Amino acid sequence: MWLALAVVWTVAFAAAGWLNLPRAQQIQHHPELLNRLSSEAASILTGPDFTVRPVRGALVWSEDRRSARMLNGARLTFPAITTDERVTFFEGEYRQALSAEADLLRGPYLLELLALWFAPILLAGFASLLLHRRDTQPAEYSKVCSTVCSTANRESPQRGPQSLA
Repeated sequence: MWLALAVVWTVAFAAAGWLNLPRAQQIQHHPELLNRLSSEAASILTGPDFTVRPVRGALVWSEDRRSARMLNGARLTFPAITTDERVTFFEGEYRQALSAEADLLRGPYLLELLALWFAPILLAGFASLLLHRRDTQPAEYSKVCSTVCSTANRESPQRGPQSLA
């Protein structure tokens, strides 16, 4: 019985563990992620400020900063002069940083998951062993006691009180 429960527990735990496994899409944005980017990707994000006026006569489509949604849902703003190709390059680098962060979180997550899975299995096995011993021990104990007690009574007659002198 406990073996069937252990199998069901394992399947349910594996499914829940797979669904909650750290992935790049689930990593929240934090400034440290930007420090992991290459200098070229960092320069794209912090490029020339949009308040810098272009040379007179140059075409300017907009002075508004560009905004792009990253893989994890974070919205980052880029200078107005950033091209689509440079934003795509930055998104690739940012995706790699998110994947590296998710990889770092997977090891501790899997160890914790293994400990949480193994503890109830171990307890169920130990409880099953104790119940099995409890159920089988009285019959075996009575057999052992009856043979030991009967041989002990035959070999030594009852003695009276002994003096220490």
